[in-house]
Amino acid sequence: MTRQKLLISIIILALFWLGCGSRNVKKAQEYMAVEMYEPAIKLLELEIQASPKNAEAHYQLGIAYLCVGSTWKAKESFDRSIVLKTNYKDKLGIAYLSAGMKLLNKEQSRAEIYFTQAKEKDPALASQIALLFYEKGAELTKTADPHSPESDKSLELLRKSVEFDPNSREKVADFCFASAKAYLEKGFELAAYRYEFELAAYRYAQLSIEVDPKHIQEVEADPRLNGSRYIPVKPETPVR
Repeated sequence: MTRQKLLISIIILALFWLGCGSRNVKKAQEYMAVEMYEPAIKLLELEIQASPKNAEAHYQLGIAYLCVGSTWKAKESFDRSIVLKTNYKDKLGIAYLSAGMKLLNKEQSRAEIYFTQAKEKDPALASQIALLFYEKGAELTKTADPHSPESDKSLELLRKSVEFDPNSREKVADFCFASAKAYLEKGFELAAYRYEFELAAYRYAQLSIEVDPKHIQEVEADPRLNGSRYIPVKPETPVR
């Protein structure tokens, strides 16, 4: 189980135990844990018909609506839960965080909207959101070819980590600088692909000093990292 899936499970379990104990609500949460949102919505709607003052059912219905993109219905459900029990206002941040985590691998743009709302409702969640982007970006960096679209994606994710929590700057900078050095080593090992690896090293080194200048002297001292050797123009393929 990946760290992201583990965190999703922990959040769902936390929401589960904070619930009011209704059988329909618990079953709906089980459905949501395996991304079966429509059956969850039907169960929660039935529960609300039977028990209109069940604040937890309204709250869980709001989460389910977020997961299917019905943001206005989600807001209405959250508002009802808060009217019934004011402490549900303090749980809105984690609701948006949970929905964003479920969408991060499928619909990143919508996930980012939910993460932004989660941070607005509970600023303490910023570090968790930044960690999600950092770990996803780091994972892509380690598996993607340096000239593939996934490499661009990894840099974007690492930038997002810093955007959501500036306190992640140092960690992101250290990772990017270490990745740049690793790409240089790979370029020596695989001479036929040296251009691609050195270009990747240059890009990661630049992101490193963009988010935190702590490595700037090391980057500026190496022509492969500072751009003086590569504001790269890819060598032409020899005519045969």
